Amino acid sequence: MVSAAVQAVGAHTRVLGVTVLTSEPDASDFDRRVEIAAEAGCFGVVCSALELGHLAEIAPQLRPVVPGIRMAGAATHDQARVATPQSALTNGASLLVVGRAVTAAPNRVEAAEVLVKQAESVFF
Repeated sequence: MVSAAVQAVGAHTRVLGVTVLTSEPDASDFDRRVEIAAEAGCFGVVCSALELGHLAEIAPQLRPVVPGIRMAGAATHDQARVATPQSALTNGASLLVVGRAVTAAPNRVEAAEVLVKQAESVFF
């Protein structure tokens, strides 16, 4: 199914494989799902920041897209495997998926500014 998706969309669309949802505490199926994505020709995978080092070892050609981003000390909600923006970027994330860390904040503008500052601290 993943191979068919990659073939169907052509060269102008990037396909991401999903490894293990960040709401799942058990990531034991990670390697198998990365292998499927790599063999299918996916551009990258959606994975927890906790698996970034392992992903770089087993499939460095796959671009990591990382959900489960939370500010330090913030609520994790239903997420079992979370990381701060700094941790995710430092450990190799290419793209961060940020949701409730900003959308559920009492002041979304302030939360977005904090997120940007934390992410920038990795690079500047």
